[in-house]
Amino acid sequence: FTPWNEPNNPAKSGNGLGVVIPPRVAARYFLVAARACRTRGCKVAAGDFASNGNMWDDYKSSEGSYLDLYKNEIETGATALGLPAGFRPQYFALHGWHDSNRYLDAGAHCGSYDTCTLRRTLRAMQGTWAGVEIWNTEDGIGQTSSPDDTAQACGAAFLVRLSTISSRDRPSWMSCSWARIGT
Repeated sequence: FTPWNEPNNPAKSGNGLGVVIPPRVAARYFLVAARACRTRGCKVAAGDFASNGNMWDDYKSSEGSYLDLYKNEIETGATALGLPAGFRPQYFALHGWHDSNRYLDAGAHCGSYDTCTLRRTLRAMQGTWAGVEIWNTEDGIGQTSSPDDTAQACGAAFLVRLSTISSRDRPSWMSCSWARIGT
């Protein structure tokens, strides 16, 4: 489960409300779902943020960023909702639209923190967050163009290659341990 699709996306097609869900509120939704899943055996992923347009900036590891405020609420609010001290999500979901569209539009290969949502997420998930598995739960190509069949195939291949950046990142369709790619 993810408690809220694209809470950082103010478009009606994003989170459904037409406004940004404040990061602290989105984190609380995650914490409530995580508490419910502890006794029911379900999986719940934190995050699920949009990255299209300039929303990939919400993944920056910097004080006051959407991700920073979201993580802080999880760190400080978990015990008030009955979760253990030091609680961290088991999974963090990202939407990799920024990375796949930059690949198609500019030939960018997700080479650095300054150009890649996945790398920003990996940097943010260090320290006490290092055990968090990263899922790419929504991705695609053609948001900024109309790719032909060849471009679509290349975009799909790029998405698979992205999962080799880190063993912590795996597309949600690769949930079987035998399909894990990376080192």
